[in-house]
Amino acid sequence: MKKFLLSGVLAIAVAAMVGISTNVSAQPVAQTFSVAVHIAYPSGFEYDGVFATGVPSSDLPTYLVACNQSHKWGVGSEIHFHCYPIPE
Repeated sequence: MKKFLLSGVLAIAVAAMVGISTNVSAQPVAQTFSVAVHIAYPSGFEYDGVFATGVPSSDLPTYLVACNQSHKWGVGSEIHFHCYPIPE
């Protein structure tokens, strides 16, 4: 009888340890992004370049606005571009 009781207590202890370790390891990791810019020229040449890396999701809108503002050309320009996030 003691053998069954001891194995039951051991099973409960192991289950509790697994539950605790799973709970700790399940903490969400903050998502980071790279911000890239896609530029299309009238000649048909297209280019994708990295504007920023390691951007936290909370700062992503600010980086996208900055990227779009930094790549403005004059009104009627034939150069088209857009900035976009890439999850890291």
